[in-house]
Amino acid sequence: MWYTNEPRENATAIADLFMQEYPEIDVEILRLPGEKIAAKLEAEFSGAGLEGDVAYVTPGYTVQRLAENGAFAPYYPENIDEVDDKYKDPNGNWVSTGYTPLVAIAYNTNEVTKDEAPASWEDLTEEKWKNNIALGDPASLTVATQAAASWMQNFGEDYIEQLGDNNPVILSSFGDTEAAILSGSSPVGTVTDFRTYADMAEGHPIELVLPEEGAIATPGAMGINADAPHPNAARLFENFLYSDAVMDQYAKNYTYPIRPGFAGEGMPDLQDVKLLPTDDSVLTDPNEMVSLRRQLNSLLG
Repeated sequence: MWYTNEPRENATAIADLFMQEYPEIDVEILRLPGEKIAAKLEAEFSGAGLEGDVAYVTPGYTVQRLAENGAFAPYYPENIDEVDDKYKDPNGNWVSTGYTPLVAIAYNTNEVTKDEAPASWEDLTEEKWKNNIALGDPASLTVATQAAASWMQNFGEDYIEQLGDNNPVILSSFGDTEAAILSGSSPVGTVTDFRTYADMAEGHPIELVLPEEGAIATPGAMGINADAPHPNAARLFENFLYSDAVMDQYAKNYTYPIRPGFAGEGMPDLQDVKLLPTDDSVLTDPNEMVSLRRQLNSLLG
């Protein structure tokens, strides 16, 4: 069984590709939002143990923390040498794959011109965006928490307060922020880039902005259950996730492949994107995470 929070269509396509290659193996998918996958892993590990064979969560800090406690078996898939060290555990207990959302800015092209659009994170604090910004909720959305933590680390608490002073609409998912931008109810907002690239390709009135300071990468992490019911199939599956076929599938769906040289139409290679430096260590401690979310709620008002 594969636990994942990848977009359902993408996860199903990858499982189908694997089963075409290995028809003797069935892939069962448990697809839930990242927060629910993380909670399920936590509950299983603190109880009778992990039940699935392979677990993948974006962002990856839940898998990374459980890996430190022995939840996952060391394994490096083929082609891992092509991948930047920051996307893999030095001991092989977890690796990232192709679903690497970037948090960036988007705007409605019917409501905002290119010259008017924010070009940087700092621009979102300008007075003209008051009551016109949609943000993912850092109190409940793990990717939004990671983005807000990155803002705080790079720009300080004052930035979060200034953003809060612009009275943003706080929404429970980045799908909702994308919808708010498309409808024009919030002509500017934060997004996860793969949805925006897809909407742009379909001709919807939205444009992605990779901020001047850097977009925020929220790579996931994947591990093989140390007590996997099907350990050999799990390793075969993880290996397949690094194949050219899967990299192409990720690119087709506008999600960044982790290996260089693969990118969706109209997208830069992940290695060529300027990224905002982020220390994710605060996110691996549940108590620190709760404290951080309370602080962010207070600062955003």
